Amino acid sequence: MAPPQAGAPLASADPFLFAVLEAAKDVVPFAVDDELAQRSHEAIAPLERELMHLSVMKDRLEAEQTRMPLSAGRTATERQHKQLVEERLTELNRRMVDIRARLKKLCVARR
Repeated sequence: MAPPQAGAPLASADPFLFAVLEAAKDVVPFAVDDELAQRSHEAIAPLERELMHLSVMKDRLEAEQTRMPLSAGRTATERQHKQLVEERLTELNRRMVDIRARLKKLCVARR
């Protein structure tokens, strides 16, 4: 093997050294790796809890909605209540989609 030229990086002269340096870019020391795993778990756990809570609320509202008459309702109060339930379900679905997207983003970043 020829000696490296002046000004040329050492890694370009030795392909093995270049491969080792490239592989070392992705290596994280064990303590740092555990710390990153702990931080990602701390970020994911509250989102998962909130998603579970929203899912339970959604199930309850859907059960309540199925007990409502298919028509608009007899009284103004029934119609208003039905509209509130539908709006709340829409809001819950929107929030759940947002949380799922954030969880997916965190899980992809974790890999």
